[in-house]
Amino acid sequence: DRHGYRGALRWNLGFTVLATAPAALLCALFSPQLLSLFGSSFASAWPVLVVLAASAIPTVLNTQLGAAVLSNNGAWSRTLADAVLAVSFLATASYCVPRYQATGLAATLFISYSLACLVLWFRLNTLHSQQEAARA
Repeated sequence: DRHGYRGALRWNLGFTVLATAPAALLCALFSPQLLSLFGSSFASAWPVLVVLAASAIPTVLNTQLGAAVLSNNGAWSRTLADAVLAVSFLATASYCVPRYQATGLAATLFISYSLACLVLWFRLNTLHSQQEAARA
């Protein structure tokens, strides 16, 4: 049942974001205090933790969307998304890390996983459209 599958997928993605976002938000809000627990030399790195906390959402969405693409016979699409992740990581890191050091690396993670999620989301939608057209 395609309609039931889409509903379950939406629920799963929504639950994933709802389960991740509050923890990420708390981590970001209290990042100065959290990093201070490791000593004063870590306290100034709180922006890195803010970006890493934000990265949690595209990271978990990548897992969920990737599983959905795989369950729709999209192994090559998943491979493509992983290639986009790798290439965008290298390209973004080569720009961001020299300029912004650890914060640049954290931003690289966020950007790369977000791009991979966009590829997976687009492919999942085209797979569903193709399957619906084949049934018609």
